[in-house]
Amino acid sequence: FGFEKVLPDAAWRQLALFAMVNVIVALSLNVINGMAGQFSIGHAGFVGIGAYSAAIIAGTMHASLVASGQSGADPTFANSFLIMPVALLGAGVIAGLFGFVVGLPSLRLKGDYLAIVTLGFAEIFRLVIATSQTGVGNQSGLSGLLAKLGGQNGYAGPDSTGVPQYAGPFWIFGAVILCTVIAWRMKFSGWGRALRALREDEIASAAVGVDPTRYKVYSFVIAAAGAGIAGGLFATMQEGSPTVQPDSFTFTQSFDA
Repeated sequence: FGFEKVLPDAAWRQLALFAMVNVIVALSLNVINGMAGQFSIGHAGFVGIGAYSAAIIAGTMHASLVASGQSGADPTFANSFLIMPVALLGAGVIAGLFGFVVGLPSLRLKGDYLAIVTLGFAEIFRLVIATSQTGVGNQSGLSGLLAKLGGQNGYAGPDSTGVPQYAGPFWIFGAVILCTVIAWRMKFSGWGRALRALREDEIASAAVGVDPTRYKVYSFVIAAAGAGIAGGLFATMQEGSPTVQPDSFTFTQSFDA
C-alpha cells in the first residue's frame, strides 16, 4: 500500500513495524494483567516461543517453495499468503499450548508468587536456547534439536541463510487491526465481564458461579497465543533481523510491552 513511499527511510519503517508488533504484545498482555488482574512478568517468553515457531515454519515452507521452483531467493508478497497464515497460526497454537502448561499449575498462585513463576518460565526458555551447545559433534535427541536453534548466535533458518522476511506492512498492520477488534469485543463480552469480576473480587465472583481457575487459565492461554502471533510477526518482519536472537526476549521486554 505504498508504505515505502510514506516512510522512505528504512530505519523509520523498521521502528513503525516494531511498534505495531508491540501493540499486539500489549493487547495480549492486557488480557491476563488487565482483565484478569493476574501479575505476569514472563510474557516475553511466549513472544519468543512464537518467534522461533514461526521462523521454523516460515523457513521450512520457504525452502520448499524454492526447491520446487515456485519462489525466488527473496520472499514475495504473493507467496506470503501461502506462508504467513500457517506460520502465525502455528506460532499462536504452540505458544498457547505452553501457556496452558504454565498457567494450569501456576494460576493458583497470586501476586508476587505468580510473577516469580512466570518470570522463571521466560528466563528458563531463553537460557535453555542461549546456552545450548552448537557445532559440537553429532548431537541427537533434545540436545540436537536445541542446537539447531543456533544458541547465542540466533536462529537463521533451516539452511542458515536467514529467516525469510514475509511479514510486511500488510500483515503487521492487518494483525494489529484484527487483534484490536478482538480485544475490544472480548472486553465487553460475558467472558470479559467475568474476568473483570474476578479481578475485583474473586471470592464474590466464585460465589455467583464464576470458576476462577478455568477463567484464569483460559485468559492465560489466549494471552500466550496473542504473544505468540506477535512473536511470529517479529521473527518474519521485513526491515527486521534475519535471525531470531534469544536475548531479544529478556524479562525487560515484558515491561516494555
